Amino acid sequence: MIDPLLHVSIRAAFALLFAVAVVHKLIKPEEFVRTIQAYMTGSRFENGDLGRVLAAIVIALELAAVVVALSPQVPRGLVSALIAGILLTYALAMYINIKRGRLLLDCGCSWGSRRQPVHIWLVARNAGLALVAVLLAPPVADRALSIIDCVSVVASLIVAAFLYAGTNQLLSIQSNVREAG
Repeated sequence: MIDPLLHVSIRAAFALLFAVAVVHKLIKPEEFVRTIQAYMTGSRFENGDLGRVLAAIVIALELAAVVVALSPQVPRGLVSALIAGILLTYALAMYINIKRGRLLLDCGCSWGSRRQPVHIWLVARNAGLALVAVLLAPPVADRALSIIDCVSVVASLIVAAFLYAGTNQLLSIQSNVREAG
């Protein structure tokens, strides 16, 4: 069983993560399509039209992740599976390209603000986030959230956003140092 404070905090953090990702993709749709197409370069799936279709599917799935994360009526297992599935799919796409030797491929993690090559640490980050999403599946303890719990959810959301951004910045710096060296 999981405490409702932790459950709500994790759902809110994933909702924020995917909401920011969707907004960025909608602001720069052509850049996102190019990123998807770059992941498929050199594979049997390399096709410009398929890239556009996959880009639309990714946006729809991320938007669905936001909606289900914010909807308490959606079964916990579905929320957990959708979020973990998206994150593991991204990790797998990066891993496949790393194994193919495509180390200079932009991961798309920085939402176009700077180039960040794929790296095994990004695969590990997404796998770790998927593990956190699994925490959404167990039953939630029957306890009403108090005012201090609500403040704690907001505080944990701020901390999670800074931790994610800081970790991503460190991984980006490490990748850029590796690329330069």
